[in-house]
Amino acid sequence: MFDNYFVLKRLSKELENELKDFKFFKSISQSKNELVTGFFNNDTEKFLVFTFQKLPPLIYLRGNFSFAKKNFAEFFNLLEDADLKSITIDDYERNIRFKFQNYELIFLFRGNHSNVVLIDDKNLIIDCYKKKDECLHKNFNQIYPASEIDLSFFNDESKFNSLFENPPSDSKKYLKIIGSTLVLEIKYRAENSGKSYFEIFKQIQNEMIDSPLFVYDEIISFCNLYHLNEKPYQSNSIFDDLSRVYFTIQKNKDIEQLKEKIIKKLKAEYESHFKKLQLLRAPENFIDRTEEFRQIGNLILINANKIKKGDRSFKTSFEGKNYNIKLDPTKTPFQNAEDYFEKAREENSRLVSLKKLIEKNEKELEQIKELIEEIENTIDRKYLMEFINKQNQQSKEKEITSHFRHFVINEKYDVYAGKDNKSNDILTTQFAKPDDLWFHARGVSGSHLIIRRANKKEVIPKDVIEKAASIAAFYSKAKHSKLVPVIYTEKKYVIKRKGMPPGTVQVQKEKVIMVEPKIPSQDGED
Repeated sequence: MFDNYFVLKRLSKELENELKDFKFFKSISQSKNELVTGFFNNDTEKFLVFTFQKLPPLIYLRGNFSFAKKNFAEFFNLLEDADLKSITIDDYERNIRFKFQNYELIFLFRGNHSNVVLIDDKNLIIDCYKKKDECLHKNFNQIYPASEIDLSFFNDESKFNSLFENPPSDSKKYLKIIGSTLVLEIKYRAENSGKSYFEIFKQIQNEMIDSPLFVYDEIISFCNLYHLNEKPYQSNSIFDDLSRVYFTIQKNKDIEQLKEKIIKKLKAEYESHFKKLQLLRAPENFIDRTEEFRQIGNLILINANKIKKGDRSFKTSFEGKNYNIKLDPTKTPFQNAEDYFEKAREENSRLVSLKKLIEKNEKELEQIKELIEEIENTIDRKYLMEFINKQNQQSKEKEITSHFRHFVINEKYDVYAGKDNKSNDILTTQFAKPDDLWFHARGVSGSHLIIRRANKKEVIPKDVIEKAASIAAFYSKAKHSKLVPVIYTEKKYVIKRKGMPPGTVQVQKEKVIMVEPKIPSQDGED
């Protein structure tokens, strides 16, 4: 309704009443798609604001405005101190004309393509707010031709009624000028009064000449909208309430758009967790081979005297069941038995980890559901903006961490390891924080690895350092050694100098720890 022709027609009349005997002061734009034009009369100043930063465009009058001292653009200097003669609107066009001696300043309501142009008495555009290359020194009617409509439709009862009773093929362009809100009101009144659509139309036009501004829930009008079945607030401070309602609506739209953006991401996150949970709950994941591996280990020990080093398999029977046991030919029977006992322990740990992972995903799903409900119910724009910033930061961090292997040690400490030279550089130079602990297998190529520190005062336990060092050793060229020296230090003592090859760094103040290369069995990789 804010850029509806009939609303603009009434506003042009109100503007003429407000700016009678005023002179042009200046036109300035200090933000995109908003032009502020000052007028003065003796010691009184008034400011016309034309904004299309959001749609629909809005024009309104203010009693005060603070112009910026820098970063602004000035327009229409030819009009300085010029007397404003009149303000009119083109018939059934959304063009409001401010007429001066020899010039007209025209405000054009065209959605995103709205503009303000200055024409001379020959109808040539001599200055404009937007699209200078397209408009300057061109005939106004050439750049902004009048709508191709038959104006008699608005004055001929038969033609007007046909728009509602037997619409012609081009009826939409006429109904668009009337506006969807007024079309509904015309239909409602006609159905409930017995009058023709044309009679109602003329009645509404007469009401709009001097009526107060009717303010409904996010709708304004210069006639009573009975079809809404709401009691409106009636305002005689037209421009104050017009702008207040407009910016309230825009604020609410912004909030809804922010909520939609957040919820879309949350729902995608929910779907991802749900699919992951379905995979984790697959029946085959719950097959427990702990006792099977333990039994095989015991059978190897029982028959150790029958197994020779170098054997690749061993057949035996126990309690009526036949076993064909695979062996590592490089190991003794006792070492092979220990391997199976280790598999039993790992199998038990896997099932414990699986249960914890399922519980974690279930909890995260519930948290996402609660967040969606919270976002749907909030009207706090600041909170929504902060939430989006947090989402963006998490997405950025997720994008970076996708280059790494991720482990959680002791259910608390996040450990990240590079996958290649490129990701090693990203991990060390972009992702790691100065106080994170940094690890690398000594004297061989391998992954850069960090333990994320919550704060610089946090003391990382010795067993966590050992487990992290074991991971660094495992993802190195020395992974097949029994023990590997691993250096570690705070990341701030790791230097990447210009020109160094990818993955290469200089390390200071390092400590060395000897560890077995392995991924701790109680902790899983994401």
